[in-house]
Amino acid sequence: MSAGFLIAAALAWLTGAAPPGRYVKPDPDTVLDTQTQLLWGAAALASGTSAASAALCAALTSRGGGWRLPRIQELSTLVDERQAYAPVLDTAFFSLGRDLSLWSTSPAAGGRVFVLDAHTGATLPKTPDTTASALCVHDI
Repeated sequence: MSAGFLIAAALAWLTGAAPPGRYVKPDPDTVLDTQTQLLWGAAALASGTSAASAALCAALTSRGGGWRLPRIQELSTLVDERQAYAPVLDTAFFSLGRDLSLWSTSPAAGGRVFVLDAHTGATLPKTPDTTASALCVHDI
């Protein structure tokens, strides 16, 4: 490995940024996760109910459509465990806005749906008629 790569990796670890090459921005509006091969929206969409957020993702037409809300397992891959402060997603690539709860499509007990708390990295059940933001995903 080159010294430059080791220095970049050390800086990423110290600053909480994703490892070099983990995320690539193919354009200003999307982020490719090279580890999972999922394409993410670079910005969380407006806060809304679970159904409204799913509809917002489904209505996106970039890349030929096919955008959706992620499963909680997919959202959890974005959490950087090394991040010492909120948010726990790499803000060099993702813009989350004020609401740090992100909807998933994964059902939880009692008719709830799991959200990712981007402040802590925890997955929490939430009633679908309350509000959270949407970080849309597109399969490659």
